[in-house]
Formats: sequence, structure tokens, C-alpha cells
Amino acid sequence: PRPTMVSEEEGRQTETRSRESSIRKKSIRRRSRGSANKSSLSNRSVLDSVATASTSSITAATTEINLPDVYRYAQDHSWDMVASESDGFDFVHPNEGITVLHLAVKSITGYDRTILNQQMKPEPKPMPMPTLELIEFILNKCPSSARIPCTTNTYTPLAYACLVVDDNTDLLMLEALIRLILRFCPDATKLSTSGGLSPLDIHIVSFSQLKND
Repeated sequence: PRPTMVSEEEGRQTETRSRESSIRKKSIRRRSRGSANKSSLSNRSVLDSVATASTSSITAATTEINLPDVYRYAQDHSWDMVASESDGFDFVHPNEGITVLHLAVKSITGYDRTILNQQMKPEPKPMPMPTLELIEFILNKCPSSARIPCTTNTYTPLAYACLVVDDNTDLLMLEALIRLILRFCPDATKLSTSGGLSPLDIHIVSFSQLKND
């Protein structure tokens, strides 16, 4: 009879639709899992990148400059210890452009004393100064350091030696210091600052300003 045939056909169609629906659901679940996995991988990748960048920043921030002993002694004005060293005199501070010779010359001229007097109240205790013999010792170890300009104001050691910082400056000592540096590096007089000042210019200007004040 016809009703039976219709029922069988409808049953087959219903079964087909059911299978298709099941297949679609499985496909959707697979795609969802795949998207979730990709999202998870993407998130992990970003987090790994952030962690790596943070680690690199921390490493860079905490990395200290490896200063040779002689440089540390000069920073501390431990001149007897400087005289006991045999190497490290060619070291140039990567940020400041300063050498052991710069530090020694600035100590003799009173440059460090003047800076500290401006920053500290009451005035700090007098710091020990290197001797001319020690300056000669440093120059013997590394004569090329007389040509190096520092980063701050592009002063060479000779430029610092020509600087008259205050009324306490020993001009005779400066003269002896200048002659000593020129003995090892005669062409240092030709090395000007980035502003075009020669060592002689620095001496004249600083001395004139001191007298005018």
C-alpha cells in the first residue's frame, strides 16, 4: 500500500538527515578544537616573546661594566694602589670616555674637588692627589690615553690640565703637568673639543672667568 511506501521513504530521508547532522556537528567540534589549539599556541608564543624580552631587558639593565682594578683605584683616589698595577691603563669607560689618566689629571687640577664642593654641604674632606711621578708612570703605561676625549665635554687629559678651576689652583703644578703630557703626546695641543676650543683656549677662558668673578 502507498502509505507504507511513503513512510519507508520518509524514514530513509530522516536517517540521511540525521547522519548529515551528525557529520556536521563532528566537523564543527574538530574546527573548534583546532581553533582553540591555534589560539593557545598563539597565546603561548606571545607570552614566550614577552618573557624573553623581559629577561633580555633585565639582563641588560643588570649587566655591569667590568672595570679593571686600576680604574677602580683611580676612581677612589687610591693612588698608591694605582702605582702597584701593571695593566688596565688602556681602558676607556664605554659610557664616559674616561681613562685612568683623565681621573688622575682631574684630581691634580682640583676639578673633582670643585664638583664635590658644589654638591656637598659641608665641604668634603680633601682628597689625596697623585704625584707628577704617578702621572708619568701612567703615561708610560699608555701614552695614547693623552689623545682620548671624554664623552661629557670632549676634554682630553691635556684640556683638563689646562683648566683653572678656582683660586686654589696651583699654576706651577699645572705648568709641570702640561709639560709632562706634551712630552709623551706633543700633538695633544691640536686636539680641540667639539665646541672648537683648544687646550690653550680652555686655559685662557677659564683663567679669565676666574679673575672676572
